[in-house]
Amino acid sequence: MTTRRITRTIALFVLLLTAAVIGGSFYMLGFSLRPEETMRAKNATAYEYMYAEYPFLHPWTDSLERAGALRDTVIVDPQGVRLHALYAAAPEPTDRTAVIVHGYTDCAVRMLMIGYLYNHDLRYNVLLPDLHYHGRSEGRAIRIAGQFEIAPGTMAYLPPVSTVSKGQAQICFWNCSLEKRTLWVDANGSRLLGYAEAIPRVFNLDEWKERLHPEEGTDCRYQLIIEQPLFGDELTDDLRVRKEDGSYVKIWVRGSILSRDADGHAVSMSGTWQPFGFVEERHEQRTPENGSLLSALNAAGDGLWDWNPITDEVYYSPRWLSMLGYTAEQFPGRLETWKEKIHPDDLKKIVEPQRKLADSPKYGDTFECTYRLKRLDGSYAWILGRGYVTHRDAKGRATRIVGLHTNITASQADRDYFEKLAQNDALTGLHSRTYFDIKLANIENKGIRPLCVISCDVNGLKLANDYMGHLVGDKLLQTVAALCKESVRTSDCVARMGGDEIVILLPTCPREAGEEILAKLRRNFDRHNACSDQMPALVSFGLACAESADIPASAILVEADREMLKEKRSHRKAAHERIKQWIEQNMDVVVSIEDDRY
Repeated sequence: MTTRRITRTIALFVLLLTAAVIGGSFYMLGFSLRPEETMRAKNATAYEYMYAEYPFLHPWTDSLERAGALRDTVIVDPQGVRLHALYAAAPEPTDRTAVIVHGYTDCAVRMLMIGYLYNHDLRYNVLLPDLHYHGRSEGRAIRIAGQFEIAPGTMAYLPPVSTVSKGQAQICFWNCSLEKRTLWVDANGSRLLGYAEAIPRVFNLDEWKERLHPEEGTDCRYQLIIEQPLFGDELTDDLRVRKEDGSYVKIWVRGSILSRDADGHAVSMSGTWQPFGFVEERHEQRTPENGSLLSALNAAGDGLWDWNPITDEVYYSPRWLSMLGYTAEQFPGRLETWKEKIHPDDLKKIVEPQRKLADSPKYGDTFECTYRLKRLDGSYAWILGRGYVTHRDAKGRATRIVGLHTNITASQADRDYFEKLAQNDALTGLHSRTYFDIKLANIENKGIRPLCVISCDVNGLKLANDYMGHLVGDKLLQTVAALCKESVRTSDCVARMGGDEIVILLPTCPREAGEEILAKLRRNFDRHNACSDQMPALVSFGLACAESADIPASAILVEADREMLKEKRSHRKAAHERIKQWIEQNMDVVVSIEDDRY
């Protein structure tokens, strides 16, 4: 009896334990791979959190959006799962792309501070994917991956945590408000300064100056850059900063002026800094192996030079020499060697200003110039040279100037291409926003009236991109652009302002003629949309006109936008329903237009 009871008790205990283990396993599996509440909360506040933690991100993302360089990208994987990513195009054409992957329960937006480093500082294209079940990507549960094929033959890898900023690179982000007299540094900055608690900190600028080494604190080399836009908006230098234990750490600083007031004085600045990897006075020890800056410059395609104007000794980095085909033995570290290689026609415009800069601070602390340098093979390379005075003696003479060389050699065809690229939108062939702004300013300066403006907005572009891919969305934009161009006069300006927005400038056009052009636009789009085998191009229009120069051109543009938005609000539901039906008929998918994104 007793034995039977003990056996039953043990069996019952084992059964309960097994059930508890299995149930707990399923619960923990669901909790860890589907943390819906955590994910929802993080996604909802992602931008707000990042802008608060990294203040420099907001103006950066705004500038990308204005330039049309920040895009949402959606692909569908072989299992039919829609995966989202943010893509930031580099400031100039490049084949370098960084893929930046977030960690557990994070999302693409929470990696923007790393994206800033690669895009803003190193000039890379940047792809920030939302992994399965993260951010705006679909998926049944969390999946973390680390490797992505981003182009044929090109693989990029970043670990699924932000070790770029927290590991050996020690990249620190900073933001300075000259108006509030404050300097914000991130947690890595606190760590580098020797604080026990690595958290973001805000310093008073006077307090920060007290931390600079006495030789740095008396140096006002940034003053002209801060006060006068003539000297550029980019900062770069090495500084010695006192840590909490009283010792000094040498840091390499990079930054940009974000905004200036009406008088040209800088209002806010941001950038990065990291431990300086060079030995201060021995050029021969400044190599990629012990200097992270040189490694970064080599990756970016820039060459470094470091000039002592007192002795005329110059250090040329391996990258600087290689872009001209020389070795260190073939190009001795003397200023005269460099001067001998300058094209005779360019000698005066580069040597004289550089010498004046070295002689006196009244000429500023920065310079920038394009000129030709002779290669080893006898041909000439076009070089963009930039220099920064980092140290001056008591008499104001520069004792050290550091600079970069960028090879900008291009054929005339290439230069024509880039000029055209600046004036025209690459996707649609319409004029660019830059060209539009210049054209509008010219119209305003000349007081050209009458003036009509037609604002256009493509309905349902996001639906097309999300359900059919960006190639289809791009084709839709190209169709809209072609229809707009064929509806207007040759003297009119049709420009893509960004995304799905197009504006048409009609100079010397009275309202009656503007209304006729708008009617022609509508007829051409109606004719196109009558063809069932083509995706509907549904556009909302707004017309505004002014007969007198009393009304500014900018006000006419605002009024046209206002009229367009009225039409868009009244037509949006019907337009989305029509596009939904067309996608479902041609793609065999079910389309939801109730999503807040649409």
